[in-house]
Amino acid sequence: MTVRGVSVGARATVTLTSFLIKRGNIPVGDGGGIKVEGTLFLSDTMVTSNTAANGGGLAISRGGNVTLVGAQIVSNTTTGMGGGVYVDSAATFNQV
Repeated sequence: MTVRGVSVGARATVTLTSFLIKRGNIPVGDGGGIKVEGTLFLSDTMVTSNTAANGGGLAISRGGNVTLVGAQIVSNTTTGMGGGVYVDSAATFNQV
């Protein structure tokens, strides 16, 4: 089954606090747990047991912006790059 936990569109700004994002599966594509094209602030959240071609837990596409505060990205898998996190060269990733 193909299902993604969260998708943040290019013009969106999203804040997630105290979430569990688990068992997303995107066999051909990026971001099994979360795919970000816009802006995401992730606080006290666990991203685990997701799979994707790239960015099993989290994929940040060109122009995307992600900030993690107290978030955990663990035990995610990929067939390509970035089991936990995949960051496009034109994206921003900050962990506080």
